[in-house]
Amino acid sequence: MPRIARKEINSSYLHVMIQGIEKRNIFNTEKNKKYYKKLLFENVKDFDDIFILAYCIMDNHIHLLIYCKDINHLSKLMSQTNTSYAL
Repeated sequence: MPRIARKEINSSYLHVMIQGIEKRNIFNTEKNKKYYKKLLFENVKDFDDIFILAYCIMDNHIHLLIYCKDINHLSKLMSQTNTSYAL
């Protein structure tokens, strides 16, 4: 069950975590991880106020440390990236 979307943020530095359903693997190979990373870094170019400071891609989840001024832009970035990867 997804969490309720935030409308405001108190800090521009955010920890974002993406996890598979029931903690199942979402990346079965290193090629899958590289493809997700490629999508993420291509999509972030569309937003001049988002910077990925650090990331960790594991088999069943991802951690991102992001600098972002507008929470709506972050939402769009993650939606674009995760939808593209899922398709």
